[in-house]
Amino acid sequence: GATVSWPIWAPAGDQVAYFGNDDRLYVTAVGGVSHLVSGGYLPWAMAWAPDASQLVFSADLFGPDDADSNFDLFRVDVDGNQLVNLTNSPDKMEDYPCWSRR
Repeated sequence: GATVSWPIWAPAGDQVAYFGNDDRLYVTAVGGVSHLVSGGYLPWAMAWAPDASQLVFSADLFGPDDADSNFDLFRVDVDGNQLVNLTNSPDKMEDYPCWSRR
């Protein structure tokens, strides 16, 4: 069977986001089919937006060399559109993102 990591329920409990064993971010509606949201390398942690329209996650999307890992925070729409690097800081490692309701 498939291995998943970091499964997190959406605020309404109707979807779950997770990283697959292929290092990609997926979203599945309860009773539905998984769909790919984002590819990447070394995904780490994620959080749902309060309205469940987006996810924020930590990953090294640009480098396969573990010694040179640079984890940035990314935001992506749940449908996979609008992937944005929020931090883009090569000298810092950002992880464990969260959302504020403000």
